[in-house]
Amino acid sequence: LAGEVGRDMFAAAGRAQALRDAFLWSVRRSGESSFMPAMSTKTKGHVGPVAQEILAKVEKAFECESVSLENQSHLHAGHTGNPTGAPDAETHFKLRVVSDAFTGKRLLQRHRMINEVLQEELKTTVHALSLVLKTTSEK
Repeated sequence: LAGEVGRDMFAAAGRAQALRDAFLWSVRRSGESSFMPAMSTKTKGHVGPVAQEILAKVEKAFECESVSLENQSHLHAGHTGNPTGAPDAETHFKLRVVSDAFTGKRLLQRHRMINEVLQEELKTTVHALSLVLKTTSEK
């Protein structure tokens, strides 16, 4: 019986850790005027100075309905950009942006818009950036 209880507790702890790891921190921010909708910002994974800079630049450059940034560096441990597999690495990200700034723009144009805003990070610290870019009518 003690062995079964121990296994059950271990399994429960593993599930709890998985839930904590998958948790999305969400922050609602109100717009600068009453005419702008509240913007939603979500992050997942380690949020260090590079992630904060990416969010700040994207939020400033585009009137976003929502922005989601996931640090995927831990998935690339041992690969170029994160050779040590450090848990606080900031080299691989997935960025999702919903903004009407993309209206009428093809996918390549949308990517170029983001790349232009984040050109310094892409030249220096960010090794890979996956993008999902939608308008409010496409979300």
